Amino acid sequence: MYDALIIGAGPAGCSAALTLRNRDKSVLVAYTGDGALGLAEKMNNYPGMRGKTGREMAEIFRREIVDAGAELRHDKVSHLLDTGDGFSALVGADVVSARAVILTMGAARGKALPGEQERVGRGVSYCATCDAMLYRKRPVIVVGTDGESVDEANFLSHVCSHVTYVSEKPHDLSGLEPAVEVLSGKPGQISEGNGEKGRKMALRVGDGQVFGDCVFVLRPTVAPGALLEGLQMDGADIRHDEKMRTSHKNVYVAGDAAGAPRQAAKAVGDGCIAAYSLVEDQKNAG
Repeated sequence: MYDALIIGAGPAGCSAALTLRNRDKSVLVAYTGDGALGLAEKMNNYPGMRGKTGREMAEIFRREIVDAGAELRHDKVSHLLDTGDGFSALVGADVVSARAVILTMGAARGKALPGEQERVGRGVSYCATCDAMLYRKRPVIVVGTDGESVDEANFLSHVCSHVTYVSEKPHDLSGLEPAVEVLSGKPGQISEGNGEKGRKMALRVGDGQVFGDCVFVLRPTVAPGALLEGLQMDGADIRHDEKMRTSHKNVYVAGDAAGAPRQAAKAVGDGCIAAYSLVEDQKNAG
């Protein structure tokens, strides 16, 4: 069991990881991409990084946390469950245990589809690798957002009888295999299929509907409210106190996920505070 699972490897997550490793805590950092930082052409408002791109900054930070002894994984965390004495998380296709969690996945971008969150685990999945075999030789729907979604849809096409692909936002579809059917139009309401065509789930696409036994919603990150049941939000931001403690015991937040100003310098400070709070809470708990 890790002392801490950090979800996100931007300035906030890396700052938290360094602080925790300096206090000899075992740390797993899981991330899916560079997020908003990767889009920055020049970091001219962060000391020591002037002129570097956001991606270069992220690479420097990540090398530092690995050198400090943190474990870094390029995998999506798709499920998080409070087990009473810690947390069980699905990281990629692996189940990982941690005493505490720090959420540093960046600002929530985009809203859940209507009907999505209430059907997670009941016809909606966020992980093709994890759940594909549950739908072996059955038709499924993919709501995709990026190149990783394309890769996962191709994987599903070798397991499921049919894959229908719907883009939530524009991205390159040239890598999709011929067996994957692409529908134009924006994805909308997710609902029960009500036996239509014998399928369990329905997805509104434009003015029509497509049916399947599961809707795989494949975004780079899972919305905080869907990731951990009962986590309180302030709009799109995760609610927290001045010590970066969230409404959920032993869960902390830092960086853009905690709210404005969404700047690297503020994120690094948040990460340090969250790590200090985690260390204090674990010391008090014995």
